[in-house]
Amino acid sequence: MKKYVNGKYITLTAAELAALQVEATDWLHPHRLRIFAPLSLAFERMDLILYKQRFELMGLPVDNDGQNIILYCNKIVEGDVNIIKSLPEITVEGKDDEAKQYLTDLGL
Repeated sequence: MKKYVNGKYITLTAAELAALQVEATDWLHPHRLRIFAPLSLAFERMDLILYKQRFELMGLPVDNDGQNIILYCNKIVEGDVNIIKSLPEITVEGKDDEAKQYLTDLGL
């Protein structure tokens, strides 16, 4: 599993993760929010492509798992909330309880 440790991505086995007392998770970046958008949607919606490019220009992590574009961030601005709400295929996850409350407060 790849893990973000001390500013670098390293590959660790489950045993190595346990030895470091690091939780085994698929959360690959230190940001508290992640947004999943189906790759197929990117071909249909130009605003989603622009959204992804804006993340990249701001230096925020953008990954994909073969089915989804995964965007990591710490905050979602009001205009972005409207984009996310308009596309039911997009899901947003919070890393911890505080982040989950933040999403609830935004109506996501």
